[in-house]
Amino acid sequence: MLHKLLPTFFFSQAREAAEVLLPQAHRPGGFIRTTVSTRKTSEPDKLYKGKLVLLVNAHSQSMSEYFTMFLQTIPGSVTIGSQTAGADGDVTRIQLPYASFNITGAGICYPDGTNAQRNGVKIDKVVEPSAEGMIRGVDEQLQEAIDYLQGGHI
Repeated sequence: MLHKLLPTFFFSQAREAAEVLLPQAHRPGGFIRTTVSTRKTSEPDKLYKGKLVLLVNAHSQSMSEYFTMFLQTIPGSVTIGSQTAGADGDVTRIQLPYASFNITGAGICYPDGTNAQRNGVKIDKVVEPSAEGMIRGVDEQLQEAIDYLQGGHI
């Protein structure tokens, strides 16, 4: 449902957000490349006009990384944080008699070809949490986002 609600508030026009590379079972090593785009709002008067900050870190993985890629297409959005897991894409479970494992069958890239898998999402302002910040009880990534929203610069 969220994927249908987001265009109402954020996307003034359709934009390419990601490319998905799906393996071809009948041709090992071959892939089908599909571009995935946002949808344009049908209610432009409802578009959000404020600043948008996306917070990411090592706990951001899979669907949250994929959603981040979509939200990054919003003009003026800023991504703050540290490297994400780089674990977006589908998961296929392979069950063997005495073991099982999961593999990713699809490749996820930005429209410019930048690989999001293993690399994580693109970040505008890298802010690493520090031991000192943790000791003081300060979330440095959140504080950077607050500072930006209050008029700071990236």
